[in-house]
Amino acid sequence: MRYQTLRGIPLVLEFEWPVHASHSGSDWYVLHGRATVDDGSGLHADVAVNMSRAVIDALSSTAEENVRPVAINAVRKFLDTRDLELLKSGKRQPVNASSRVFSVVRKTWTFNDVTDTDLQGFLERKVFFDSLHAPKSWIADPVEALYLNSQRERLLTAARQLAQEGMIEFDGEFATPTAQLRNRSDEFQALTKSAIKDLEAKHAFERA
Repeated sequence: MRYQTLRGIPLVLEFEWPVHASHSGSDWYVLHGRATVDDGSGLHADVAVNMSRAVIDALSSTAEENVRPVAINAVRKFLDTRDLELLKSGKRQPVNASSRVFSVVRKTWTFNDVTDTDLQGFLERKVFFDSLHAPKSWIADPVEALYLNSQRERLLTAARQLAQEGMIEFDGEFATPTAQLRNRSDEFQALTKSAIKDLEAKHAFERA
């Protein structure tokens, strides 16, 4: 599965199903996985997505189709907040899917609030990176809507605006990049490198 972070890091995400109860005996459920930077560098984070009882109850079950969107987005959020370190080797790192991503009081998911400008930038990068591996990019992907705390229609509206600006070709729920967007490859690659550099600097400071 390929997704990018809000800060512009393209990822390949793999998980080891099924979800299992924590071996520590606590009231948590665990899903192991790996997030690899999709640039050939070998940088990755081995993760243990730890889901609280409240999160599992909100999902109704630990079935893969229910858990997958939350696991993907929790890993992305922890990279957004620089709480995961990208390494070429290393230990498994915890990703706690609890009150950080789900409000028990409001019964809502709380991954990322984005402005319209942020959303358009995210979709530009999404269409660009998706086009490197697939013929079309699914704008209305429910995983993305959940990650961006947005309704499906908001994503589609933003995509229509990008089409009007000549950045994408848009048909139904799917988009392809125009030459104008593809020509911004250096910009998107530079953003990825900058996000990774910021992440590395934060963890280097913590180790010092």
